[in-house]
Amino acid sequence: MKKKGRTRFSDKFPSHIKDPSKLPRHTWFNKSGAGKWMLDYYDAASGKWRAKRIAGPLASMTEIWAACEAQEVKIKQLSKACRLIFKSPFRGGI
Repeated sequence: MKKKGRTRFSDKFPSHIKDPSKLPRHTWFNKSGAGKWMLDYYDAASGKWRAKRIAGPLASMTEIWAACEAQEVKIKQLSKACRLIFKSPFRGGI
């Protein structure tokens, strides 16, 4: 059975975030340094969960949602490109 990774949880949020329950899934606030908004995502190449900085500490709820949606689009495009490469009959001489 695969071991579950550590849970990311934030109990300290910037004062301009009034309702943290409305944040996107897998989004959390890293309070180290000046602070930053992080997004956890699954990296299929390594088989592990990774965290990526998506916004600074002063980002509004709208900016956080936009950054998360942009990241999801990038992941879906990359996945589609990889599937097309590995399904093609010609794989660059392999």
